[in-house]
Amino acid sequence: MRFFLSVFILLALPHLAYPQAGKADTTITLKCDGRFTLGTKAFKLMYGYPHPYSTSHFIVNVNAKIGTNRPYLAQTTYLRGTQKSWTTHKATYTTMQYEFEGIKVVQRLVPVDKELAELNGKNFTQYYRVEYELLNETKVEKKVGLVVLFDTQIADNDNCLMQTCKYDNIRKGKSFLEKVLSLFSFSSQQRERAYYAEDVPEVVLVFKSEQRHKDITGAFILDARQATPPDEALIGRWTYYRNIRWGYPNPNEANQDYTDSALLLRWKERVILPAQKRTHATYYGVLDMDTLGVKMTLPPDKTGTDFTIEPDTIYIGESAQLQWQTKNPIKADVMITGLRNKQANKGAHKVNPFKTETYTLRLVLDGKEVEVQERQLVVLPKNAKKNPTTSNPSTLKPSTLPPTKKFDGRFTIGSAGKNLLFGYPYNYSTSHFIVQVGHKTASNDDELGHHSTYLAGKLTTSNDKGSPKTQVSYDFEGITIVQTLTPTNMSLEEITTGFGQYYWIEYSFTNNTTHAKDIHFALMLDAMIAQDDNSLVKNSQQKIPLNTNLASQDLPETLFLYPSNGGLEVGELILGRGKATKPHEVAVGIWQHLSTEGYHPKTLHKAYTNDCALHLRWEKKTLKPKENLKLGVYLGSATYRLVALHHQQKASVKHDVFFDLNQSELTTESLATLEKVLERKDYAYLVVEGFTDKTGSPENNYILSQKRVKAVQDYLVQHGINASQILIKSHGQHFAGKESDEKERRVSVIAFD
Repeated sequence: MRFFLSVFILLALPHLAYPQAGKADTTITLKCDGRFTLGTKAFKLMYGYPHPYSTSHFIVNVNAKIGTNRPYLAQTTYLRGTQKSWTTHKATYTTMQYEFEGIKVVQRLVPVDKELAELNGKNFTQYYRVEYELLNETKVEKKVGLVVLFDTQIADNDNCLMQTCKYDNIRKGKSFLEKVLSLFSFSSQQRERAYYAEDVPEVVLVFKSEQRHKDITGAFILDARQATPPDEALIGRWTYYRNIRWGYPNPNEANQDYTDSALLLRWKERVILPAQKRTHATYYGVLDMDTLGVKMTLPPDKTGTDFTIEPDTIYIGESAQLQWQTKNPIKADVMITGLRNKQANKGAHKVNPFKTETYTLRLVLDGKEVEVQERQLVVLPKNAKKNPTTSNPSTLKPSTLPPTKKFDGRFTIGSAGKNLLFGYPYNYSTSHFIVQVGHKTASNDDELGHHSTYLAGKLTTSNDKGSPKTQVSYDFEGITIVQTLTPTNMSLEEITTGFGQYYWIEYSFTNNTTHAKDIHFALMLDAMIAQDDNSLVKNSQQKIPLNTNLASQDLPETLFLYPSNGGLEVGELILGRGKATKPHEVAVGIWQHLSTEGYHPKTLHKAYTNDCALHLRWEKKTLKPKENLKLGVYLGSATYRLVALHHQQKASVKHDVFFDLNQSELTTESLATLEKVLERKDYAYLVVEGFTDKTGSPENNYILSQKRVKAVQDYLVQHGINASQILIKSHGQHFAGKESDEKERRVSVIAFD
């Protein structure tokens, strides 16, 4: 396989103190996973594949939970982030940042010379320092370990020879040949071996063939300069290690032929205290040869494979459909469990196993597995209980809730026809704020957790025609907080009559005590367009993916909201014009995760939902006695006339509509429940939420909950409920585990007056 020296777009974090002389413009690539290839000018020495199936990945273990930047590994969380790069002295520096279970993982690729020192313009890149920094950003200790896997290859040979030696040995001799010849007196080639503790070698060499003096020679330096020796080093087959989670078999016990060489390094789990960090690093390069380059793998959504089972849960005797489609740019063979011979790049196949079965799709190139995906089909016995509501429909009673209207300031801003832009005006609206005064935290979200004080506030509203101006006041730890929603025109000027096209969202803080107070503040917004929960966030040029933190220097003046189908822009969040006070950071992620994270968000991408939310965080401000502080942003639309609607803390009535396993069709019992809802049609609005149990995959469960919601929504509209009165939300299995499976296969219909 041939690769060119031209480097894929790479990125580097702005706070790193690497050499800046002669620095080129920093390039940013979003939504990638940081896998990479290092090699000579023609990449004749390398490991991994630069696209799309690079195997140079890491696996991080945080309190026994596993994350990795390699997709398709079952029972792991796939990690992606923002990648940056810049070029200095004709060498490329790269960095990747990930968040997992409260641990920030920073991967750095640093070019160095033959002495393992950073470049000065006169020397060239002979090695790269591959470095992983693990930082505990939580308030509790974490037990963290790391595995890094390197797939070794020279030219077209995947089955390289690997040998160990001392670091000094590769520095002796007057010529390259003398250095290579001196290696023969050291540790002999071990085709499959694990090294532990003090036996871990200082250097692992990589040769193309037995004629070592004629080959390019690769070198992993595990113990010199800034390298941190691993607790374990394993030499063996990439195919043998490819599905590693955290434990792995002993390679000395393997009976397979040695092919497709790989090196695996493991640093065991160790405790990292709050705010502490630990760094692991190794060097990889060539002996007396220049110049190394780097290539990054393409994101899986650009080149990867879709492999699904529909449905992913059945009863014995029923059938399911395997479906797959791969772009397959390298023309690998497509192999699927249970199917003979290779398959086309796109296809489907019906299966009906009698027990739970795992199906595997493999892409095989010249005998090498370059992609592996696993999907499980759950098979349940026929006597499994299906539905808790199969008894007399007359026993179905709605859960009546107190009708008293209570407001805590959470709000929705949308068009006059209730095409919502974000938030929900119901009992867990996500347009809430978090304030920290000193070390104490409060919020107007009553579901934030027991570490936070709930602030109910006092709501006042003026201008009840057109776009209302509202204020809510709160008191916490001697600070008076006032939330104000003010309608404005296109020029961001306040209006007093009619409809506005923007809202000024302001928070003022007044210190009523006799001593200074430290204020931290964050605002959480659930981005939504009409019924579309999966709305997109863009800057002026490109989409900003989920699991992205935008720091202050990267924040544009305006963020734009688009529908998920790629339609025209609908909403704008103005951060840097008019009176707006630009936040220190904006996190783009899924609302179910961000809404639980308080003041410091740790964005997390979940493949089965794109339920987009924004978390705006301002840096600490110190208020002197009687001093006042104002923070705010604008939310608006160049297209729609806007209104503001405050959420009600208590619903009027709630009905649960239950479904059979894997089904979204309304049953007789479901219809009886919906008839209870239809006894009235004068609701202010109905909230329709879809849930599933945990049986099956999260991805399919999320889709199933959407189908259930649509079935209920369509029925209500067909029987006289105005579509603008219905708000929908799909959760999949996110809230599963609190009830029996039968009760979790439901759609909740919540009515508000």
